[in-house]
Amino acid sequence: MIQPLTPIHSLPSQQSWSLEEVVPVPMLPPYWQKEKGFDVTLIERDFFPRYHIGESMLPSCRNFMAFIGAEELVKNHGFVIKPGGALKLRQEKREGYSDFIELDPDSIAWNVIRSQFDELLLRHASASGVKVFEGLNVTDIKFSGERPASAIYEAQGTQTSKPREINFRYLVDASGRTGIMSTKYLKNRQFSKSLMNMAFWGYWRGGGKYAPGTNRENAPWFEAFAGRFLLKHK
Repeated sequence: MIQPLTPIHSLPSQQSWSLEEVVPVPMLPPYWQKEKGFDVTLIERDFFPRYHIGESMLPSCRNFMAFIGAEELVKNHGFVIKPGGALKLRQEKREGYSDFIELDPDSIAWNVIRSQFDELLLRHASASGVKVFEGLNVTDIKFSGERPASAIYEAQGTQTSKPREINFRYLVDASGRTGIMSTKYLKNRQFSKSLMNMAFWGYWRGGGKYAPGTNRENAPWFEAFAGRFLLKHK
């Protein structure tokens, strides 16, 4: 089993910022740590690298990577280059194309393997001075009046782990769908109706490339189904 970047017993009991169970890996902690002088602790439930569905990025994401000093790190990793995207919604029409590099050849994005991409950012946070702890699960938040003041956490995958506590001045709950603050305490989670849908994904071998030999080569292809797609519940 991969060990946490820092031993559990050395996790501080007092911090300026605490981020818990971050999914995906946070992009702002390195900035807070280096530029703003906060003492940041990141508590992550899983051990990295861990599987996550892949991501097809947009060039605008690079602004955030540059903001925290991770753009070159991602650029030089070797992810599949994404020069644009082809979209076909009507079968009788030609596909449309969004060209990322028409005005700037360097304005590419990437199709990233999330296990690798997330770990790059996690290690970058650690290298920037963030105290990163993997394999810890936050179970409860304690309050001082209306403000969250401390978090109770325990080690994942062990029956002998004893709950421990960390105090903080500020808390960022980045626990994704779990959303311990919004679901367990604030009770204020709201869902966007436009995003209440489902998706299927799979992996294939031997697929062709879009527009080989051109500056659009290997751009992702998105196509709508012809006819109807019906799901039946048992």
